[in-house]
Amino acid sequence: LNYTRMKGQYDRSTPPVDDYDTSKTAIAHLKWGAPWGPNYRSDVQVSRTHLNIDRRNSAPESLKANSTSLVWQNIWSLQGHKVSVNLEHIEDRLNTDYAWTQNVDEKRTQNALALGWNYNFGSHSFNAHVRHDDVRNQKSKTTGSLGYGLQLNDKWRWTASAGTAFR
Repeated sequence: LNYTRMKGQYDRSTPPVDDYDTSKTAIAHLKWGAPWGPNYRSDVQVSRTHLNIDRRNSAPESLKANSTSLVWQNIWSLQGHKVSVNLEHIEDRLNTDYAWTQNVDEKRTQNALALGWNYNFGSHSFNAHVRHDDVRNQKSKTTGSLGYGLQLNDKWRWTASAGTAFR
């Protein structure tokens, strides 16, 4: 559990208006994991985030956002190889009267499948990952990455990687 409250003051309006933002964030995260055998483990995570921002100036605005995330992660390990399969579901809800948003009350749902592979052989390590995201009312997107690492000595490691992402 995590809760933060912040009040930030700034000068934007002319006196006597006292400009400030109040931001409150509450996060609850629960994770359960189990090794089902010597080569397989599974983790289940659920998270809930609530954000509330009140802007007090000559034109007051507010924003309320809630996000719920469910993740099921499965990891298999065998002879230096590690394979992971993750399923993720996220629901975001945004309600705001910020001037630039024109009174938005939106819900977004995102489902994702991610596959990963890591391999360590002596001082060498390799990895490859692919992820497919399906976001409601938007295009689906598949991203991925490839990486290589070389342990030069106890203190130095050389790595190279390339990948794609989307926002």
